[in-house]
Amino acid sequence: MVQGNAEIISSVCLLQLINPGTPGFYPLFSAMMNPFTGGILVSTHIQHLFYAATVQLGHYYNLPVMSSFGGSDLRHPGSWSVGRSDAIDAFFVCATGPDLLPSCGLLDAYTLLYPEKLLFDSEIFQTVKTMAEGLNIDSDTLALDEIMAVGPGGHFLDRNFTIDNLRKLWQPGLTLDWAAENQDFRDPLETAAEKTRWILNNHKPKPLDAKTAKELKRIIRSAEGELTT
Repeated sequence: MVQGNAEIISSVCLLQLINPGTPGFYPLFSAMMNPFTGGILVSTHIQHLFYAATVQLGHYYNLPVMSSFGGSDLRHPGSWSVGRSDAIDAFFVCATGPDLLPSCGLLDAYTLLYPEKLLFDSEIFQTVKTMAEGLNIDSDTLALDEIMAVGPGGHFLDRNFTIDNLRKLWQPGLTLDWAAENQDFRDPLETAAEKTRWILNNHKPKPLDAKTAKELKRIIRSAEGELTT
């Protein structure tokens, strides 16, 4: 951690000497060695603490921090170990507050991208994020007017308030996808694969606005000009 911090801060200083005002960020990544194989390990308890510490270091220097989320040492997402690591990662992300998370959907020590795992990581992170944010307590969520309108002995199933808010409280997600044919929940991997195929076949990214597209072209032309001189 000490060595990596020194390398990043010295690089930032050199960058500012060359081109003052250039934006930078703090990407301190590391991995442990597996003492039995010599390979790397990215989902250990020390690793989680290491990344939490890097967030504190980067923010100490007022730099945006790129940290890790969703990495695993395994090669397939359908295991308890992967879910455990991702859940702990999500907890540390919400507890420490990094600014960039580039490793969603990755397996095999960040070397294998598994599209279905992108969906798993998103669901785990959103769940922990919702828990970290806590309950929204205000006059609308307390719904005292609804309670008084229904009164003793009534029910809330036919109320517009219930219809409008029920989906905000609960979504089935990948782990609670219902299979009507056998009245049971489907395998999350099967659901994730199906949703991944749908996204690949149907998702149409929103095009950039004209001003942004023009600016990106200008940046690319400028960079190409520097490379050719």
